[in-house]
Amino acid sequence: MLVRPLQLHTHIRLPQMWLDPVPWINVGLLVLFWGVMETRFISAPGLTLDLPRSQTTQLAGLPVSSVLTAKALGPDGEHLLLLFEGQIVPYDRLLGVFTAHNTAAASGAVPVLLLKADRNVRAQQLFALCETARMGGFESVQMAAEVEQQAPAASGSGIPLRD
Repeated sequence: MLVRPLQLHTHIRLPQMWLDPVPWINVGLLVLFWGVMETRFISAPGLTLDLPRSQTTQLAGLPVSSVLTAKALGPDGEHLLLLFEGQIVPYDRLLGVFTAHNTAAASGAVPVLLLKADRNVRAQQLFALCETARMGGFESVQMAAEVEQQAPAASGSGIPLRD
C-alpha cells in the first residue's frame, strides 16, 4: 500500500460504528402506543349485559305485569314520549307512577316490565328507563323487539321491511 512507506496508517482512524438511539426510541414509542391502543385492557364505559342463551330463534318471554312504550321525538331523539299502561306519562313522574302501580298490584307475583322502544331511542335513555323501573319496584325488564320481515318475492327489491 502507499501509506506504509510513510507510516501514515498509524495516523488513520477508522470511523466508529454506532447506532443513533433516537430512531430506536421513536420506533419503541410507536410500538408502545400501538400496543396500548390495540389492547383491550382499557375498560370502555358502558353496562355489561348477560345475554340469554337459546336453542331456538325465539326467546321465551316472561309473563309481564306492565308495559312501557318509549318513542323518541324530535330530529335528534332527545325527548321521549312514554306510554305506561296506555297513558302518557312525563319522565319526571315515571318513578312515582311505577311505585304506585307496583304497590297497588302487590299480588305476590314478580313485577316484570315489558319495555317497547323505538329504534331512535338512545341506549343511555334505555338504561335510564331500566334504572327508573328498578327504583320503582320492578324486578326485571324485558326488552321487546320486532322481527324483520322480508319483502314479498314479487316486489324484487329484497330489502327487509320494518313494521
